[in-house]
Amino acid sequence: EKMKYKDIISAINRGASVYWSNHNYKIIKDNMGQYLIHSQCNDHYIRFTDSEYYLKDIYIFEKEKK
Repeated sequence: EKMKYKDIISAINRGASVYWSNHNYKIIKDNMGQYLIHSQCNDHYIRFTDSEYYLKDIYIFEKEKK
């Protein structure tokens, strides 16, 4: 099921690890407040948008509470 953009942004803002497609593509918030997809294998970045293309295949991993 496709996730909603606002739910993905909310997860990032609360500290969850969010990935697109696989664990190489981590969605992050940079120091300017932009949401980016970071390719961890080649260190490239592209803007994360509410495009239908990006909203599928999202994986969210919440941090464990201590």
